[in-house]
Amino acid sequence: MSIKKSRIVAAFAVSSVAALVLAGCGAGDPNAGGGDGESAEERITIGVSVYDMSSFVTEGKEGIERYADENNIEILWNSAGLDVNTQASQVDQYITAGVDAIVVIPVQADSLQPQIAAAKAAEIPFFDVNASLSSDDLAGSVQPDDVAAGEQEAQMMMDALGGKGNVIILQ
Repeated sequence: MSIKKSRIVAAFAVSSVAALVLAGCGAGDPNAGGGDGESAEERITIGVSVYDMSSFVTEGKEGIERYADENNIEILWNSAGLDVNTQASQVDQYITAGVDAIVVIPVQADSLQPQIAAAKAAEIPFFDVNASLSSDDLAGSVQPDDVAAGEQEAQMMMDALGGKGNVIILQ
């Protein structure tokens, strides 16, 4: 993969987590540039497999697709429906198709080891986003700062309650 494609793929992975994290705020990537006139032959294809289509992922998908459209990136999007075997099969299909990169929001941390190894052997960068996969062979890992997000959520609740009242957290 060329250096330019590698940088675009890395930027996409970072933008993916940003789109997912900011989805609830209605924010997108303000730095996303318009397409630079690249031809279809230079279009980057990224396979994305998510654990499930939760409201969090559904809202983030819109930002991801907008970024991809603006940057000449084709997204192959799949939901694993919370099934590890389905996600493994989706990633296998991406490897067989020879995508330029794979981005996964994993169903389970200790999964996809054969797929990560196969992607590495095929020189396809593999990124985990929002939840870590247990592997040293990932091209990158983009994880949110859950502590900072929790602090922001707590502040929003306090502001909404005017500094008075009770909050119950269900988990």
